[in-house]
Parts: sequence; C-alpha cells; structure tokens
Amino acid sequence: MLSPIGRNAQYCCSRYNASLASFTSLNKSSVWRHVRAAVPADVWNRVVCILELLFIRCHFYTLELFTFSELDSIINFMFTV
Repeated sequence: MLSPIGRNAQYCCSRYNASLASFTSLNKSSVWRHVRAAVPADVWNRVVCILELLFIRCHFYTLELFTFSELDSIINFMFTV
C-alpha cells in the first residue's frame, strides 16, 4: 500500500486483529470510549490535571495563582509521582 494513511490503517488492523472493512466503521467517539475505558481512573485524572496545567503555562487558560516556575515545579512533580 502506497498511502501513509492506508499503511497506518493496515498496521492498526493487523496489530489489533481487525479487518480493514471494520476499520472504516470507527469514529472519534468510539475510539475515545475505548481509550477512556482502557485507562485507569487515577491515571486519567492525573493526565487531565497535567493537561490543564500545560494549558495554563502556555497561556491557553488563565490562572494567576502560580508563577511560571511554580507551574513547572507542579508539572514536574505530577509527571514523576
């Protein structure tokens, strides 16, 4: 297969023992449900917290409680615990 997307689809089908025809019925919400079900709640909560902290650090969200260095320290702590 010459298409990079086609090769990725073919690889995913072979890795997860699915047919290429069934791969076309996937959508964003079904993949999201599968990923969400596979991740333990404590890991999921940590990832969401880190994501929000990264959004604050990159100025996508606003929170003026912490300095930049404090945010970095919190993020580093969340990654290492």
